[in-house]
Amino acid sequence: WEIRPIKGKDLGVVASVNYNVGDLIISEKPIFTCSIGPHTSLDDLTSEINDKLKSIDENSRSQFWDLTDCHINEEGSKKKTALGIFQTNSHPCGFKHRAQKSGILPLICRINHSCCPNSSHSWNEVRKEQTIYASKMIKKGEEITITYRDNFGSADERKKELQSFWRFQCRCPACHCDSSICSEDDFKERDKRRVQIQKLDTLIYNAISSGNYKLGIGFVEKRLSLLEIEGEDTPKELMKSEYDAYQACCHSEDDEGKKKWLKLALRDALLA
Repeated sequence: WEIRPIKGKDLGVVASVNYNVGDLIISEKPIFTCSIGPHTSLDDLTSEINDKLKSIDENSRSQFWDLTDCHINEEGSKKKTALGIFQTNSHPCGFKHRAQKSGILPLICRINHSCCPNSSHSWNEVRKEQTIYASKMIKKGEEITITYRDNFGSADERKKELQSFWRFQCRCPACHCDSSICSEDDFKERDKRRVQIQKLDTLIYNAISSGNYKLGIGFVEKRLSLLEIEGEDTPKELMKSEYDAYQACCHSEDDEGKKKWLKLALRDALLA
């Protein structure tokens, strides 16, 4: 892979070789991390960022200040700020919302967003590294993308959130109707599927939580079908639903079902 200019996106990461599903693309340690949480104030975060910047070497500081600050020009500011760069680029160093720290990874920070990403990121707690794995086949010369948020739900909801947090308008195939690729009707149908996939997450949880295990597995199978239609049947998404089905089978004492869904979930966990 290499970092190079991407039309309409500033810099991005492009594959210099072909990648198969499950291939490791990048593994990177953060140059520094800061504590995050619901009770962390912006003043405390700013103070910690500044302290960390003083403690790292000059090259790492230079890498940090080279990163984008999407909050520039807000509140009259025309210069990058350490807080703005951190908020724009930091990655959770842990499992999503349970992470207690967030870090700066100068290489991985260059990977752009797509609601139809071809790779996924996960924190390796043993190695203390953020890892990027191919979730779809990636051809040489293709841009490598990840998702900054849940890539389901309606296009309007996703675009609103991305604009609010990262100050850009997403123009991926799931957010922007390119008439050379699909019709307006096809785009609307795709949007409906993505809304349904998101709703099914809640339906699966509610069914299993209330003891309606057969219904929950039915919702899992529906979600898996929609993921395949959407081309989003990636290891991480498949594993998520397969493990839900496994849990339902555990509660209902369905031994054959447990074996089936656990085997599938483990297969995709290894790829994810």
